[in-house]
Amino acid sequence: MTYDSDDPGYLESILPLVDFLEVTPDSIAVMSRAGPSIPQSTLAELERYATQVGIVVHGVGLSIASASGWSEDYLRLLDEIAERVPITWHSEHLG
Repeated sequence: MTYDSDDPGYLESILPLVDFLEVTPDSIAVMSRAGPSIPQSTLAELERYATQVGIVVHGVGLSIASASGWSEDYLRLLDEIAERVPITWHSEHLG
């Protein structure tokens, strides 16, 4: 199941039926003057869910194959998640 913070009631009702929750850093990040980051409330929610299901991170924004190289901002987003949430698996589109 894909994480959607817009409807926590629905998510909590579905969690007992799934083994893994997919999180896409690109879709949960918010922009501030300091750059993109993941809200602390979202990280806390994911920590709670990780006690019930495996957390799988799947990103679409790590642009390793581009001429401009990877995004340091994006790597910081991955670090924010990995520092707080026990991740079962991480994958990327590598666009």
